[in-house]
Amino acid sequence: MKNIIFTALAIMLSVNAFAQRQCGSQLNLEEIQKTDQKRYQRIMDMESQLQIRLRSSRSLPAGIITIPVVIHVVYANNTENISDAQIKT
Repeated sequence: MKNIIFTALAIMLSVNAFAQRQCGSQLNLEEIQKTDQKRYQRIMDMESQLQIRLRSSRSLPAGIITIPVVIHVVYANNTENISDAQIKT
């Protein structure tokens, strides 16, 4: 019984530890800041420009917004392939 409780507790703690990871893009940005100050400054400038544009846009465009999407189907043989109809649904 003690083994079951200990195992359950270990699993819960390990799941929680994995959930606390930082976003990879933030870690990458911190690395860029340390190693390439010019590149980091360009990224921060682009971020500032984006924030200004977002604040200046008063509303979303009316009507339908089309977002282009590309789907890649990776398969080993023809039996694993899926049809265009399956992708479109």
